[in-house]
Amino acid sequence: MVKKSTDLASTVANLAYTPTLLAYGWTIVHWPKSGVCLYLIALFVAYKSGAFHEFSRWPMVSKITLYSGTPFVVLGLYFSTMQTTYTMLIPLAVEVLLSIIGGLALRGFKSNI
Repeated sequence: MVKKSTDLASTVANLAYTPTLLAYGWTIVHWPKSGVCLYLIALFVAYKSGAFHEFSRWPMVSKITLYSGTPFVVLGLYFSTMQTTYTMLIPLAVEVLLSIIGGLALRGFKSNI
């Protein structure tokens, strides 16, 4: 039996932040359709699960992390038109750090999902 998580930070990390990172990875290795579909489906599932119910009260860094997902995936789409290089991992590292900080900020946020 799977335990349902009611922790907002875990829910957002699993349904929004992590799929965004994976979508970027897929797009830079020339799977752009799969990456974009993953990103859109992940946001839809997060929305339907109620993860964004109290979004207006979220800490600013968590909002910035969520808002940066779209430009991040678009950057991945741009990179998918080029040969894959290690320098494409720099935006990934920045987004990972931002996701960690945004997730930690949500840990202190009290919400009922």
